[in-house]
Amino acid sequence: MIELPEAIVLAKQLKENVLNKKIVKIITKESPHRFAFFNDEVDYEKELVGKQFIDAYNHAGIVELKLDESFLTLRDGTNIRYYKDKSLLPKKHQLLIEFEDESYLVVSVQMYGEINLSLESREHEFYYQICKLNSNPSHDDFTFEYFSNMLANCDDKLSIKAALATEQRIPGIGNGVLQDILFKARINPKTKLSLINQDQRKELYNVMMELIAKMIELGGRNTEKDIFNDAGGYEVILSSKTYKNGCPICKGEITKQAYLGGSVYFCENEQPLLK
Repeated sequence: MIELPEAIVLAKQLKENVLNKKIVKIITKESPHRFAFFNDEVDYEKELVGKQFIDAYNHAGIVELKLDESFLTLRDGTNIRYYKDKSLLPKKHQLLIEFEDESYLVVSVQMYGEINLSLESREHEFYYQICKLNSNPSHDDFTFEYFSNMLANCDDKLSIKAALATEQRIPGIGNGVLQDILFKARINPKTKLSLINQDQRKELYNVMMELIAKMIELGGRNTEKDIFNDAGGYEVILSSKTYKNGCPICKGEITKQAYLGGSVYFCENEQPLLK
């Protein structure tokens, strides 16, 4: 799933590779998917063919491509790929854009994802507004003071996972990115905020800033892929693919539990649950 590090990497790659190229062909819904969400009020072919993308950027975990007067938004579970060789195009996809230079931008959806073409800015919508109101670790104003105040405004009964990965308190930070942050900070995802002291909060902030910067620098997490179908260079510590390897520190078992709508992974030795 696209989270903050991947959105930043994808937007940068799109900016470097697809801008100012004339769009000559559009195919939508080639492989029907009930959870691939389009804007059915807009004719994608009519609005895109003959146009060019003039900018690419991210709103926290959202990737957006701008045309002269419209916006193509790609978010959540979309897979965004760029091809220069037609023979490599996947057979299944939800959106295919062919450029004049015979290169292609292909978007596919696995579980669910939004491929929304809007004829006007969506900055009035909730997620865009929350991205303006709430900072994230890629911004200069995401200081420890900001982070500390954000936690202070949360209900002390919330778990640290609930505080950091729900309600868009930190846009772009989700369950996937949070696993390694909490592991490195030695905090159990189910620990209540009231039990996390100021020194631990400072360490958590420092770890978050360090790991997010590293994920971005290395091209995202190795559980996700960029527009060239290459996995990111940051090797995830805790995920569905690694937890059976055990804890890299104590060599003990990694616990997997369903929690708050997703799976959490933690080492009971290195991340003891405070009570």
